[in-house]
Amino acid sequence: MRIAPVETTARDVVVLAAGGRGLEAAADLHGELQAAVGSGRQRVVVDLAGAWPLDLTLFGILLAGRRRLNDAGGELVLLAGSTELPRVDGAVDPLDVYFRVERTLDDAVAATGGSAA
Repeated sequence: MRIAPVETTARDVVVLAAGGRGLEAAADLHGELQAAVGSGRQRVVVDLAGAWPLDLTLFGILLAGRRRLNDAGGELVLLAGSTELPRVDGAVDPLDVYFRVERTLDDAVAATGGSAA
């Protein structure tokens, strides 16, 4: 898991790169989301480029992270550069039913209320 902070006009936006599938990737993403929220970050973008197709474990971690950020007044946005709308293995609905999904990093950062420097 890589973390790359992106400067914004008001606060930092944390960009997490979800790399891989399975329990180890899910544990990494869970830990990074917990650390971001625990440190007071309210704007998080998760780049899903390395996590296709998304499994139900990672999906659950993303849902929990979104809930925790929303409870703290924050926002979690997914970055999916693909032209095909991402789906979760075993799920019927595409990710945009559950999350804000953007195609570019600039759009994802802007969707959190920030702007890329």
